[in-house]
Amino acid sequence: MSPTCYGEGKATAARAFGAAHDIALERSYFYTDSDEDLPLLEIVGHPRPINPSSRLAEIAAKRGWPVRRFRSRGTPSALEILRTALAIGSLAPAFALGVPRRCSAAAGGAR
Repeated sequence: MSPTCYGEGKATAARAFGAAHDIALERSYFYTDSDEDLPLLEIVGHPRPINPSSRLAEIAAKRGWPVRRFRSRGTPSALEILRTALAIGSLAPAFALGVPRRCSAAAGGAR
């Protein structure tokens, strides 16, 4: 029975996949937020903790791995929702106005 794709099992699967597809793991990136993925982070050339757990953040700091943290932009304002709706809503009329002209030109009509 093969190991589960968790912890060391994930690193084993990555090694097998890399070997089968001629992928150099030392040139590969791996993104995670969990220290449970440490075995895989250790075998790639470019480990990238993203919004890491506190333990992974500690490990990354000790090993000099770059850490990225992202936050939600929050709830959009009414103006942002309206602006998005108007932008999306303008696509249908623009398409509808462009189709007859394009079809007419393709049929040999006036341009």
